[in-house]
Amino acid sequence: MITRITGTIVRVDREYLTLEIEAMHYEILISEMVRRQLSGSTGKELSLFTAVSYTHLRANETEDDLVCRLLLE
Repeated sequence: MITRITGTIVRVDREYLTLEIEAMHYEILISEMVRRQLSGSTGKELSLFTAVSYTHLRANETEDDLVCRLLLE
């Protein structure tokens, strides 16, 4: 179980937050409230905490990057 994830904010989109952790980028589904709070935070370090009982990671390869999506349920 993942209980905390810490990285540098690369991008805040309408539905996803992209965090850079070492050489990987993780896309994390976020709510509208979180998006508003993080607007303009690109380049800052962020730690997210969760109390979920099930998580999984899905990776998609794009032309330029391997994108990992952390799905919290």
